[in-house]
Amino acid sequence: MIKEGSKGIIKSLIFLIFGALIFAYPNQVVETASIVIGIALIAYGVLTIFKNYYETKNNSNTTSITLVVGIVSLIMGLIFIILNQSISQFIQYVLGAWILFVGIEKFITALTVNNKKGNAFITELVISILILLAGLYTILKAHIEIQIVGILMMIYAILEIIDFITIKKVSKVEEETTNSKKITVKDDVKEAVIIEEKESKKSKKSKK
Repeated sequence: MIKEGSKGIIKSLIFLIFGALIFAYPNQVVETASIVIGIALIAYGVLTIFKNYYETKNNSNTTSITLVVGIVSLIMGLIFIILNQSISQFIQYVLGAWILFVGIEKFITALTVNNKKGNAFITELVISILILLAGLYTILKAHIEIQIVGILMMIYAILEIIDFITIKKVSKVEEETTNSKKITVKDDVKEAVIIEEKESKKSKKSKK
């Protein structure tokens, strides 16, 4: 099973690569992404409609919600394919909403971080605010150039990677400190046992 931290870094790398591609080849990437999304939505819509058909055939009381979802998905897929050259505005809002959501999530996490972590707390707080601003800019800026969206995606990905590295370093230092304390305690216990044994031997000799 992949750890949450590993998932986060993989997601950031995907965003970094995708952002770089959007920046370098804006039109081609948007058109290709739009067609791929459209095909996926159409496939999902067709499968959902067939699923509803067979469920209704077996049980006439089956809800029609899945049928509606399938039809909407089918229509959305067709829109994505037909308007593949002018879908960049929609992609801008979707990516902006995603970046904003991540920024809010990180901001809340930063506020709940133990203040004793010092630099890690400040770093995570600053990164979360920067991600929030990037998300807001992507959503609120009308008709933003798709290349700028690519740049914002790369900035977001880099901030995520920096945040991941910072947290990992802090966790490593804390782990080393904890292990060091455990070793110290064990050494103190051993010394106490040795001293106690020596005192016990001395008392036995004095009794003799």
